[in-house]
Amino acid sequence: MFSEGREDVNDEERAGRPSTSTTDEKINEVEKLILANRRITVREVAEDLNISIGLCHSIFINDLGMRRVAAKFVPKLLNCDQKQYRMNIANEMLDSVRDDPNLLQRVITGDEGWVYGYDVETKAQSYQWKLPHEPRPKKACQVRSNVKVLLTVFFDCRGVVHHEFLPQGRTVNKEYYLQVMRNLREAIRQKRPDLWKNKNWLLHHDNAPAHTSLLVRDLLAKNKTLMMPQPPYSPDLAPCHDNHAYGDAVMSRRRVFEWYKRFKEGREETADNERSGRPSTSTTPEKVDKVLELVREDRRITVREVAEEAGISFGSTQSIMKDILGVRRLNAVLVPQDLTFDQKNARKETTSLNLEATTDDPELLKRASEWRFKNGPRPKKARKAPSKVNVMLTVFFDYQGIVHHEYQQQGSTITAYSYLGVLRRLREAIRQKRPVQWRSKSWILHHDNAPAHKALKISKFLQDHSTTVFPQPPYSPDLAPCDFFLFGKLKKKS
Repeated sequence: MFSEGREDVNDEERAGRPSTSTTDEKINEVEKLILANRRITVREVAEDLNISIGLCHSIFINDLGMRRVAAKFVPKLLNCDQKQYRMNIANEMLDSVRDDPNLLQRVITGDEGWVYGYDVETKAQSYQWKLPHEPRPKKACQVRSNVKVLLTVFFDCRGVVHHEFLPQGRTVNKEYYLQVMRNLREAIRQKRPDLWKNKNWLLHHDNAPAHTSLLVRDLLAKNKTLMMPQPPYSPDLAPCHDNHAYGDAVMSRRRVFEWYKRFKEGREETADNERSGRPSTSTTPEKVDKVLELVREDRRITVREVAEEAGISFGSTQSIMKDILGVRRLNAVLVPQDLTFDQKNARKETTSLNLEATTDDPELLKRASEWRFKNGPRPKKARKAPSKVNVMLTVFFDYQGIVHHEYQQQGSTITAYSYLGVLRRLREAIRQKRPVQWRSKSWILHHDNAPAHKALKISKFLQDHSTTVFPQPPYSPDLAPCDFFLFGKLKKKS
């Protein structure tokens, strides 16, 4: 072909045989089925129209440009009246701001939210200086229930006016919020005396039951507190829920005018102009060695303390540590457990035994079942209360797929008694779904070292039924298949 003058290696265009499935009529029929039922599957469409799944899928993707997506959660599915009511209140707020440009400067808004609390001294001790070649320091993580606390905070355009943490064992009810209102009024009297004297400040909070209770409204009415309305089901209009706060990152008005003048005069770069400067008397090799020695002696030492010890300025100390030594002040990375030397050896030995067992028997992992917990699924409906969305899931699986799963009842916890019932139901599931392994008694159970799994009652039950248990190294979530890849993928928003 080349000797005859051909220069292209691509196939020449051919008419091919005419398509009998992706005709305009078929495409229109597929579109009608989709519009009639948005949850219809590709297989159902293919069966109704008597075409192949591949061609049906091609029509979906290439011709109609459609994709199958999960519904996005919204606070509530509003009806027409609710939407109109929300719009009316939002327009009233907008008109009020237009009539009085200083209105928002008198508004004090607040809400409750879960935050990670910590002890100030403990937080300061967790930071350490790290040289470039050194690993990041580690610190055993605390139990999350002891770290997360509920914070009630009120603020205005000048900053935080009042905040307080919910005491342990209490909930945000009308009695608690009534006391919060009293504390807020005292905080305004002390921190915002101008607003307090003029009595022209406005309170803004959302429509939570505790906020709109008769007890709270009666207190606000007696004290003649002005209220700024909140449109119903509108977290997007609540300042406390806004994630786009710039804070100190915003350039000041004076700096904006200054740079505007420079650019108008022809400047095109924001970097500082080169300056000769005076010779450095602080960043000498002796001073650098002194700073390095102080950092190595005490990794939690502050820059100010180093400057005082070395007899140099604060800025020069910062320059030495950052530019010359390349050290960074890092918080210790949280790990499940800060293991001792014996615990590390025990983990290594268990892992080595598991590796040898799988090396000797390549089919070993095909007989193991595994379990762990997970948060609830993402259904196509309006978001419910968190307590009705998140559920506890217990699941066992092997290399062929799911063997058994069940959901934990509301209000119950995983105990040795409940886990004993789970194991009985697991055995029945294995008998039905894995009959070959059940008859040969070759299946192996694998679970982590949770207290409910290692209880004496559970160990006796497994021993009575001659169940082989695949050992799990202590404090090793990175070696648990459920923690390593299963639940991480199940929790992804997709």
